[in-house]
Amino acid sequence: MKDNPPASISAIAIRRHIGTMMLALAVIVIAVFYITKLPVDLLPSITYPRIGVRVDAPGIGPEVAVDEITRPLEQGLSATEGVVQVYSTTREGRVSVNLYFEPGSDIDQALNDATATLNRTVSRLPDTIETPRLFKFDPSQLPVYEFALTSPSLADVDLRVFADEELARELNVVKGVASVDVSGGVRE
Repeated sequence: MKDNPPASISAIAIRRHIGTMMLALAVIVIAVFYITKLPVDLLPSITYPRIGVRVDAPGIGPEVAVDEITRPLEQGLSATEGVVQVYSTTREGRVSVNLYFEPGSDIDQALNDATATLNRTVSRLPDTIETPRLFKFDPSQLPVYEFALTSPSLADVDLRVFADEELARELNVVKGVASVDVSGGVRE
């Protein structure tokens, strides 16, 4: 007696071609149905393991701010539980400190811990600074549009005044604009 080799999938598909077409058509119909039901979000809610601290220090240069503001903030905030890395940027009149945590960390709890740590650290900072702002990093809060202004006829100070007093006011009343921030340039 002769052994018949086991039937392969391709042999069955060729012999039963109508059944194979019906199965393929059913898979395509089900796939199209479920693809149309998938939610689409252009900017999904994502929680980054990052907390930022911003301190405005008008009139304080970067060299002084590093010693009097940035280092005390870094030392104090690095004691926050779960901090993996502390990264800071110091510019004229502004200090930014970013705290990075392990992915999957509870950022709300970390924000509470960082707030408590910041409250203990504020007493070591100069009195001339504005109140530090502590926030979770949220990509939906990033600017949608940024642009720079130049003018051949206006001086740098006049261009900054125009951006602050006229352009920002006009852009704020445009429907859909949440806020307008003016930065850079030469202040009066």
